[in-house]
Amino acid sequence: MAERGQFVAEHGVLNRSSTLSYLRRNVATPFFPESVPRPARIYVGLVICAGLIFFFRSVFVATPHPVLAWISLVLLTVLASNFVFTLPATRGRKQSVSVAMGDFFVFFAILSFGPAVATITAVAEGFTMNLRTRVVGSYKQLFNLAQMALTAFLVAHMFYRIEGRTEPLEAGGEVALFTLLYELGFCAFVYFLLNTGIVSIAMVLTAGESGLRFWRENFTWAWVTQFAGATLAVFAFVFLGEFTFSMILVAPTVLLVYFAYK
Repeated sequence: MAERGQFVAEHGVLNRSSTLSYLRRNVATPFFPESVPRPARIYVGLVICAGLIFFFRSVFVATPHPVLAWISLVLLTVLASNFVFTLPATRGRKQSVSVAMGDFFVFFAILSFGPAVATITAVAEGFTMNLRTRVVGSYKQLFNLAQMALTAFLVAHMFYRIEGRTEPLEAGGEVALFTLLYELGFCAFVYFLLNTGIVSIAMVLTAGESGLRFWRENFTWAWVTQFAGATLAVFAFVFLGEFTFSMILVAPTVLLVYFAYK
């Protein structure tokens, strides 16, 4: 990284290069530490901007008609996301990988409430993980929230574009079980690729590692949570339909998956 210049003023007029140096030093530095390479800053900044746009759009769509059911779902997501475990990354002692048990609620929100609530649910999961794992650094915290919003928003909209369905689905409607398993299973695969891929690129740009190798060593096992969450969501949606009973039966299963990981 180029050496930072000094803030210089001559007769009250700022030199252009000195002004840029001053802005970089006093605006960029508090958000991005000096150790973060420039490509990583650009990438993280773009992800944060896109994720925040999708999140606030989702809030705008969902809040005019508040429903106790989806608010309860978000609260349950916060509760389930407290069951999180963190593993050290195979490369880089300062990096780690955290996995929470809230994926089921994101997929259930896609089926029951549509993309907007699914995005809010994913952000609730990311927010809880930030607190639970004590993430240090505002850029890391915002990135974690933004990448969850970005992934959930894109995958939820993709699900409803597959068959051109109207969002949200009607519980107990004319939707075949295996059709939902196939379609949401495919979306879970895309969710897994986006979620782990976005995080992997950020960690690789920061640490300067091989991207494919880093992803394979740290994330290939994480597909279990996505597919388990999608499968549980489909069965809960098709066979139970009623929200309260669905949560009563599924929540213990989510905890079982967590303890199996442990």
